[in-house]
Amino acid sequence: MFRERFQTHLAPWNTGPLVSGETDLERYVKAIAAMFEPVSSLAEESGSDGEAGWVPPYGTLFDPATCPKDAMEYLANYLGTALPAGGTEAEWRAVLLAKSGEARGTLGSLEALLRKALGSVPFYILERTTPSLTAGSAWELAILIPAGHVGEAVYKEINLTIPAGIMYAVIERLDTWYAVKAGKKWSEVKAGLKWSESVEGEP
Repeated sequence: MFRERFQTHLAPWNTGPLVSGETDLERYVKAIAAMFEPVSSLAEESGSDGEAGWVPPYGTLFDPATCPKDAMEYLANYLGTALPAGGTEAEWRAVLLAKSGEARGTLGSLEALLRKALGSVPFYILERTTPSLTAGSAWELAILIPAGHVGEAVYKEINLTIPAGIMYAVIERLDTWYAVKAGKKWSEVKAGLKWSESVEGEP
């Protein structure tokens, strides 16, 4: 610990009388160390490189498993993860350990966040597609969701992963618009159905 090392280095001068169990120098060291201990506990190396149990400098801070709650919001910035307001330490640590932010901007990340917002409600992501559902550029995509299921939560989750410069449109359609060859409605469509296996019906 910083305080113990500091005091050890100043030991030759620690000759004053004891007052309430401490010398003047020890009280001085305690006051100075109080300012450095919080940073020292996160930044100090523990053990030796290559040995079991070694923790590199700042290893405690940048490891989601050991980062203290007071520093979790700081770590979340590096992982690109949003921590839920008012969450417990266990909830925040679980979010950090998932490292979902490292997948930001990917199709998988967008799908996962939409499933979180929509639950079992089906949706389709059309890459390189304009809001009018025509062929678009690599910077455009359209998200098709049944009418009545688009709310603030959907946009919030999308914006957590969509990188700057990507233009997207959320399009609500009635559940009858997406009729498959077997005549099923959207609500009856099975997971994994390919776009080529179905046809667009009347809204």
